[in-house]
Amino acid sequence: MRKKAVVCFGAVMLSCIFSSVAADVPLFPGGDFESGGEGWNLPSPFWRIKKGLGINKTSALSLVVRKGQKIKWPESGFFNVEGGLAYRLEGWQKTDEFKIARRKGDPKLYFMVYDAAGKKLGCFGGASRVVDNSVRNDGWYRVEGDTRILPAEAVKARLHIWSYDGVGNAQFDNIVVRPMVVNPVDQLCCSAYRNEAWEGEVSFSTAYSVNPLKNPDSALECELEYTGAKGVEQAAGVLSGGIATVTLPVESFAFGRNEVRLTVRRRDGTKVLGSSSCSFTRESAPMPRKVTFDSRHRTIVDGKPFFPLGMYWGDVTAEDIATYTNGPFNCLMPYKRPDERKLDICHAAGVKVIYPISGMFIELAKAKTPQQAAAINSRHIRGRIRRYRMHPAVLAWYLADEMPLKYEPMLTARRTMVHEMDPDHPTWIVLDKPADVRPLINGFDVIGTDPYPIGNHGDENRTAIGIATGWARQAKKATYGFKPMWQVPQAFDWGCYRPSETNRTEVRMPNYDELRSMTWQAIAAGANGLVYYSFSALHKGKDWQKSRTAGGWENLCKVAREVKAYESVILSDGEIPRIEGVPDDVAVRAWRHEGRMHLLLANTKRRKVSGTAVVDGKRKCPFSLEPIGVSFIDMAE
Repeated sequence: MRKKAVVCFGAVMLSCIFSSVAADVPLFPGGDFESGGEGWNLPSPFWRIKKGLGINKTSALSLVVRKGQKIKWPESGFFNVEGGLAYRLEGWQKTDEFKIARRKGDPKLYFMVYDAAGKKLGCFGGASRVVDNSVRNDGWYRVEGDTRILPAEAVKARLHIWSYDGVGNAQFDNIVVRPMVVNPVDQLCCSAYRNEAWEGEVSFSTAYSVNPLKNPDSALECELEYTGAKGVEQAAGVLSGGIATVTLPVESFAFGRNEVRLTVRRRDGTKVLGSSSCSFTRESAPMPRKVTFDSRHRTIVDGKPFFPLGMYWGDVTAEDIATYTNGPFNCLMPYKRPDERKLDICHAAGVKVIYPISGMFIELAKAKTPQQAAAINSRHIRGRIRRYRMHPAVLAWYLADEMPLKYEPMLTARRTMVHEMDPDHPTWIVLDKPADVRPLINGFDVIGTDPYPIGNHGDENRTAIGIATGWARQAKKATYGFKPMWQVPQAFDWGCYRPSETNRTEVRMPNYDELRSMTWQAIAAGANGLVYYSFSALHKGKDWQKSRTAGGWENLCKVAREVKAYESVILSDGEIPRIEGVPDDVAVRAWRHEGRMHLLLANTKRRKVSGTAVVDGKRKCPFSLEPIGVSFIDMAE
């Protein structure tokens, strides 16, 4: 995926079932510090309100620490909160002149909660800089975060600023706390590809979020309204863990396209909490498509199961294709849009192409009229779809690359446009924030995330190798398990994009064991396709970049050949074994194929893990995994 920094504030950190209050009215006094720090306890001599140091040359809270001084940290006054709700924290900090002595990090804003008697219930969250909140030219950067849901006894809170001891100056400004306003029912989603089915069962799910103290699950029910053979009918569903789901046989529905609506309400009939709808089409037979997906999210190409195994590219050349096909890869995603000649080269080599029609969202955002937007789409997107949708090399359309949430309406419109123009090929997007998957769920057919932990910046959610499993699990949960997943494992050295970083202990090419671990973690967590980043990073860099990635291509091909060798198992259609007893630190997936049961176990931790997997409630399979180790257990039924 691209390595350009994307600056996107505000909505990026919100969960899909919450939205912040529109008004910027703080729940505590003096968040902008224009009233001289009223309501804040500011220990002397470290803390002062100083004019002209704020983000817009206004007032700011200023910290000054001299060498040898031990800091005393400030706290706000109390403000009222409500149990059962979550809260949003936002603010701005400037800490470039403050050096923490004990370890890396910045001072952080913390949300402390209390009961009516003043007893501290603990810290329920904080605001800190996230990876996309880049430092401005003037040194200020945004901090943000959401609290956990507060317990029933919570009645008041206060903010604390705290860090390890340090030396220097720092400023804080425009600190705001907002209650998270509950959006009771989110977008309704359908389990069927393109919301069409002709046999089996179909499920409809939506996230719901209500104050659990006022509306516990036991007091709620959900119901789906749909068109059946005898007209409008209703079916009850299940509410669990914030998800409402109704599953019905396809034959319950009338033939053709109709609207279905899921409603969440109180069982006593006193209140409808919310509802959401989507369309569903019952077909009389499967739609003939060149590329589609079955109920197990396997990619079906020309009627046969296909496991996309590829890499990102820059431009397509015959010379590079010759190198590429020495490996086991069967597809690629080029950033430079190929013309027909280059698609012909790929097809002749047996390589499918995920065709890029991403980009142009900034231009679309600037369009002042629907006509201007249509002209942009027509000029840059429609023509390519018309030109290449019949080409045998095309596997899918690549709609978006690490896209900010603010472009969601345009992404959804683009997916709709592709569906209308091309019934034969799916759309794929890739995100670098698993939290963004559900808010963008209407904008893709296939989802991917791109965890790149080896040598990366940030906290554990960016640097631990286990995010290869964690991000895939989050994406699967965010799509209710309804969407196919093609993951993007790391196959590059961060140093090629950050040349000033020369610490080869941390910033380096993933080694063979790490490539293998990230690959099988993704598959174990549910991926039915892999597109590594990137061929260009391994082959097209300068000589010093190539030296950083020496051996990477050979190691990657070795890992990919292991996947290819196991492909028939991954794509098998036998009854899926039920696996229990495996700790969360281990990603696990199982298949039945040709009379044998195959169990894949991938250790997400850099320490040994052992345990016993229980298959179908009876068969025990002990296992022991080396750090980031991978194990296959194959046995006769």
